[in-house]
Amino acid sequence: MKNIRKIAVVQLICILLTTPLFAQSNADSCHPCDEIHRMDSTHIVIWHSGVQASHLHAEDIKGVSFAPVSNLLSAIPQLNLISTGNSIQKPMFQGLSGLRLPLIQNELRMVGQTWGNDHGPELARAGVESVNVLKAQDALWVTGESWGNAVQVEYQPTYHSHAGNVQSGLGYSSNGNALLANFKLNQGTHHAGMGWYLQGQGFVSQDYSVPLSNEAQTGSIKTSPGTKNGILRNTATQEFSIMGGLTQRLNEHWAMQSDFSWFFNENGIYAGSHIGNTTDLVNSINRKDPNVLIPCGSYQINKPKQAAEHISASAVIQRHDGLKTQISFQQNTRQEFDPHRNPKNSFPQLNVRLNAVQVRQEIPIHLSLISQAQVGSEWQEQSYGGYFLVPEFTSQQYFGVLKGHNERPNLLQNWGLRLDFLHRSTLLKDESMNEQTFKGISAAYSARKIQNRNTVQLFINHSWRAPAVNELFSAGVHHGNASYEEGNAGLTPEWGDKLEFQWKKSFKKSNFELSTFGLWSPNYIHLNPQSSPILTFRGAFPHYKYEQLPTILSGASAYQEFFFSRGKFTLGGEYTYGRILQPERYPTLLPCSELSVGWVGQFKFGEYYIKYVRVFQQRYFTASTDLMPPPEGFQLLDAGITLKKGSKYELTLNGNNLLNTRYRNYLDRFRYFTPAMGRNIGLKLNINIHYHEKTHP
Repeated sequence: MKNIRKIAVVQLICILLTTPLFAQSNADSCHPCDEIHRMDSTHIVIWHSGVQASHLHAEDIKGVSFAPVSNLLSAIPQLNLISTGNSIQKPMFQGLSGLRLPLIQNELRMVGQTWGNDHGPELARAGVESVNVLKAQDALWVTGESWGNAVQVEYQPTYHSHAGNVQSGLGYSSNGNALLANFKLNQGTHHAGMGWYLQGQGFVSQDYSVPLSNEAQTGSIKTSPGTKNGILRNTATQEFSIMGGLTQRLNEHWAMQSDFSWFFNENGIYAGSHIGNTTDLVNSINRKDPNVLIPCGSYQINKPKQAAEHISASAVIQRHDGLKTQISFQQNTRQEFDPHRNPKNSFPQLNVRLNAVQVRQEIPIHLSLISQAQVGSEWQEQSYGGYFLVPEFTSQQYFGVLKGHNERPNLLQNWGLRLDFLHRSTLLKDESMNEQTFKGISAAYSARKIQNRNTVQLFINHSWRAPAVNELFSAGVHHGNASYEEGNAGLTPEWGDKLEFQWKKSFKKSNFELSTFGLWSPNYIHLNPQSSPILTFRGAFPHYKYEQLPTILSGASAYQEFFFSRGKFTLGGEYTYGRILQPERYPTLLPCSELSVGWVGQFKFGEYYIKYVRVFQQRYFTASTDLMPPPEGFQLLDAGITLKKGSKYELTLNGNNLLNTRYRNYLDRFRYFTPAMGRNIGLKLNINIHYHEKTHP
């Protein structure tokens, strides 16, 4: 009830902000607006669904109204999700999991993602302005920890002079009786490209349901009345966030941009994932259906559970010629609560806090080969409370980056070179201090050639990455994904080379895109499941170890778009292959091959979509390297319709997993215990008001 009141408060704010008192005039009296450009003029390219564009907008992706933003990201070719149940989802690109896909929020790298494979990004569900996939030298510019790719999520809107936008949304989702409320405001000033924005959202969900097998026994499994679904005990979610920013001119040469954000998320951890002994754990894994179900869902979140809070603030000062200074602060807190120890609800078995401060300076250089330079430093401090999983540490990192380009007729070449130096002091479990120093060089090259209707791009990356603290020294139960993780103190810096090729062909009424990549590393760091579970004082759990092994990865994706007068038809497919060279075996958590077919149609009062996805069983699997073999392949059907009244009102009805398919996802670390979410129907109302201030000569 308390959570529902929070949603009601958020929606009341939305209603107040969308009243005529706030909006001085509406879109009917709107005059043409000047397009505003972001302060950073770096050209960023994303390839998706056969279209080359500078941005992927949230409205381009259908049916993700109630899902985390990571679901939006998963619509990008070769980008998949590692998940822990329904509420925790972390993106990986081209099979590069864990720490190798940095997330950038409003030009700020989110350091909380360094905690491992499974932590969902602290990104709000209310929607984003755009998503950029950075490649080669652009990825190298923001961080040296990527393998030539990074994802940039933008919340800063495009400002119009003397104009503003007010958006309010309210929605309901059937699976889990989820409620969502959000608002967005932005206002442009009289200066081109200047203004402010503010947005907030609240989301609560009950325990969600999954389809059961035909063999489910009424006596041992409690099902929802009149359905073939079962409700998973303790899988409720609540999430709240607020963020804002300001872009303003200081004088005719200088401008400043500042952003802040606060994000809070609390998730119940499925009660059936915490089991007292190895025999019961193995029996539970071999069951067709979950072993802890309830007849009715609840918004109450009990132990085991986890909570995450992310606070960030940043300021950028930029001169008109590109000279830029940025300073930022982040604080990430993550808590996990064990159901078997300390009955006090307020006591977390894990309480990790990471503080980070980053300063960087960008310098324009007008030379024949070098166009930009960047120097910077980052300080991090991590502390923990409760039981040990990861150690305390402090680190100082210094880096320098050079970027250049060479443009010829129909041919553009770019390159980047980065040097990183990292010193880290780690307080180990036995109270001894470990001092480590890492240094390495990363490099990138890209070329793009456009001829007639063909666009060809080539990306070459030499990557270097220091092992993270959790990869080196983690040792304990990780309640967030119901597993025991064991670090490897002997890990050395990971390095290797990657080659990507992309070809786009434009026809009169269609587009085709082919993307391929290949990667080789002599010391790739894996988080490998072990063939036997481990028994601890807190129960029995799947056992994972960090190992460093010579590895190759490769893959391809192909997409075709066909344009018609009333809509667009898409056809696509993805394939990923991997191999550990010594000892010879397949790596775990490789994305499965898949095919997809979609249609987006338009009619007088809106649009509709339908999408079919076929995910195949993972065949690249070595026996006895996991607690269970990869699950069978599955197929999903999604559809939705949006009704619009002008540009002000939108009513969206969408359905996910409409066939109520019972399946387990190979990339879901909870597949040991339960199938994935069943049918989910969502309804959302959006109110959009665009207005102009009255100006005086």
